Amino acid sequence: MSIYKRKYRNKKTGKIVESKNWYISYYFEGKKISESVSPNKRVAEEALKSVKGDIAKDKYNLKCDTKSPKFEEYTKVYLEYSKANKRSYETDITMFKALCAFFKGYKLSKITPFLIEKYKIGRGKKVARMSKKPIAKATINRELAILKAMFNMAIRDGKADKNPVKEVKLFKEDNKKERILTSEEIQRLLTECNGYLKPVVILALNTAMRLREILYLKWSNVDFNRNIIVVTQTKSKKNRNVPMNGLVFKTLQGVERKSEYFFCDPKTGEPYHSIKTSFGKALKRAKLEGVRFHDLRHTAATMMVMSGVDLVTVKEILGHSNIEMTMRYTHPTTDGKMNAVRALERQMEDIDSRNIVATAKVTSMRKVVNNSSK
Repeated sequence: MSIYKRKYRNKKTGKIVESKNWYISYYFEGKKISESVSPNKRVAEEALKSVKGDIAKDKYNLKCDTKSPKFEEYTKVYLEYSKANKRSYETDITMFKALCAFFKGYKLSKITPFLIEKYKIGRGKKVARMSKKPIAKATINRELAILKAMFNMAIRDGKADKNPVKEVKLFKEDNKKERILTSEEIQRLLTECNGYLKPVVILALNTAMRLREILYLKWSNVDFNRNIIVVTQTKSKKNRNVPMNGLVFKTLQGVERKSEYFFCDPKTGEPYHSIKTSFGKALKRAKLEGVRFHDLRHTAATMMVMSGVDLVTVKEILGHSNIEMTMRYTHPTTDGKMNAVRALERQMEDIDSRNIVATAKVTSMRKVVNNSSK
């Protein structure tokens, strides 16, 4: 068994050159087998070690390896499944772009836990184009999760024998706190929102709708006569009705109709699938840090509760199945907590004043009793 690089004559120059990829060579059942593995020597060594171990344990199956498709080939199969069955299809496409950039050319049978670990560590060192910050650990974990799902599907389809992702430990994610925007921050954000982004943000802050629910909102889902939005792209897959206040009514009526969707690409009529770039630029101009679009939903829920709306009503507007989930979306603000302790102060002052009056009455009665006894 060995690893090596192939040498061949370049047709254009006539010179002898080495292949970019490392190959592994081994014997199985008396037959010599050579396979291209990776440009990385250590990966090739690990692949050869894995094959050697499988042969020693009588687990190696040459037929299984020959039926194993290349990563990019089976990615197409998985995305077809995703398009037909998952709401996260557009997100899946984005994640597979990163995965394919690394695993392209590998057969599924040659993707090992070591190789996945290498992807995980290397991905963590890369910087996001927009934020100029390292790729979030949560993002990498989601990518590994979809890679795991793809291998499970490959096993089901007989294209893989095992799932190497199961042996890779995910990153420990930072517990990012929800960011509740103040009135002043909301004003700054809206001032910096341009084009279709502004009505999208206004809807989020006034209806607590999720981003997907807003981007896939159709004209047929809005009843301007009853001031009702019928939300269809819900997480629970159950439609819910959200009432429109005056600002939402005016905002939606001001949107130019270009297709069946409110927020769409004017060239194709298809809904926008992401606002990551435009929203990120608006936040940067507004000098707001640590804000995600989903925080607008938390902000709306918190403002409703602070305005005296009961949790049951907030739960129905947000589309939650239980109150406990709604309580996670409502966060006391500094002003709200200050108002709460001031309310206590007023109560204590009232109690204290009544206590003074009561004490004065008792003192007066004692004086009367004392005078009468004399």
